Amino acid sequence: MKYPETQSVVDLGRIDTAAHTGAVDEVTTAMGYAKQNVTNIEAILVMLGGSAIQLRTAQSISGVVEEAAYQQFSISIMDVDSGAIASADIDITGISAEIAKSTGGAAFSTAGLTAITFAKDDGRVYVSYEFKAAEWAVGDVYRVTVSGIEATIGTDTAYIPAMVWTNFITLDADLKAAVDGIQTDLDNATDGLGALKILIDENQTDLNSVLEDVGDFSARAQNLKSLLAVLGVPDVDDDTLYKLLYTDMLADATHGLAQLATDIGTNQTDLNSILADVGDFSARTNNLKTLLAVLGVPDVDDDTLYKLLYTDMLAHGTHGLAALKALVDTMQGNVTDILADTGTAGVVLGTKVAAFKTLAGENQIAITTEDLNQAAGAYDLFTGTTKAILLKSFSIKLPTEAAGGAITSISIQTDDVTPAVIISAADGAVGNLTSEAEFSWTGAIRINVGTKIQLTIAGGAHASEYITTIMAECVAIEDTGYLAV
Repeated sequence: MKYPETQSVVDLGRIDTAAHTGAVDEVTTAMGYAKQNVTNIEAILVMLGGSAIQLRTAQSISGVVEEAAYQQFSISIMDVDSGAIASADIDITGISAEIAKSTGGAAFSTAGLTAITFAKDDGRVYVSYEFKAAEWAVGDVYRVTVSGIEATIGTDTAYIPAMVWTNFITLDADLKAAVDGIQTDLDNATDGLGALKILIDENQTDLNSVLEDVGDFSARAQNLKSLLAVLGVPDVDDDTLYKLLYTDMLADATHGLAQLATDIGTNQTDLNSILADVGDFSARTNNLKTLLAVLGVPDVDDDTLYKLLYTDMLAHGTHGLAALKALVDTMQGNVTDILADTGTAGVVLGTKVAAFKTLAGENQIAITTEDLNQAAGAYDLFTGTTKAILLKSFSIKLPTEAAGGAITSISIQTDDVTPAVIISAADGAVGNLTSEAEFSWTGAIRINVGTKIQLTIAGGAHASEYITTIMAECVAIEDTGYLAV
């Protein structure tokens, strides 16, 4: 069930205190109307065979606010059976809250105002809002609106009515002046309470004349028929309002409350018959077995769905989740051992993978870096290791910014007695060493065991860090041959 938004709320802050006269009467009348509305709603619900709405809400008053002061706005949310709704059962995720102001009678606007944010607690949604002097002035009118709050009562969702607060911004001195003004008006000899008493006495005769003109209520004489027509009461056969509402509607033999109660009782009997046909859930009688079959629940030895799913499957000692977790942990340990070359029975997977890469004819990539901010000379890049290899390609990538300083050129070659030139000094002249330039070579050079590939810097250092990235592609001529960095 979703509870309707029927709570009546009296907003004392909306009474026009500026009018002075009659303020107390307005409050009393408003409170009487609110109380009567709630009483009438509950009475009708009881006559319909149900109970009164469990949800009760009420909002705090819309008081006048002193400039630069705090004002709390709160909505009480109660269950008539259990008291305050717990904070966990109050949902404000969909709340919409806004504060706006009107200055000098202009339209309300949120411009320039600090946003208002509500929080929740057991039995209430609230906020303590500061009316900052930089944003508000005496005489401004504030308006706070909030909606979109929900509450859970048992398994039901209730929607909290939208709430509105509005009143003036003032100072204590202004409020005192207003109260003093009211007292002065009450004591006024011309239009104060004493003068009002005289006017009432003088007009009593006129009032009696008006009542006589309305007519005799029992005989419906004079203008009473016109009054009834204005009130919307049909004058069918001089029927009374009691007969029209009670006899013809609420107590009608066809559609009155008594007949509705009879129909509801019949429906309850039919519902009980349906429930009986479904069967006893604990004993699994009548059509319950068919229902279980439709749901796909096997009725093996009258097992429960919990046992079938949890005990027999998820918690099974052999193939349940805990057993699978243990197997996964064991497998993870084995994989870790293999990758660390500590497997059993002489299995050294890591070594075998490395050895596979150095088989004859298998492509290998060797990568290193070299800083050109070094003195003129030759610097080792790669060394042929274990067995001879065949160099197939070579590249050197310069960093961002052109080379400079004392460098005149770079070159790359082997350290053989007759060097094999990979990048010549002419190609590596400083004028070609531009920002992010790349020099590459492809071909075939045999690198014997112990032969080095070197970078030669001519002229001198770059004068600051200048890191190049160098890559060589090769294949082993014989198994296990590779380039060492």
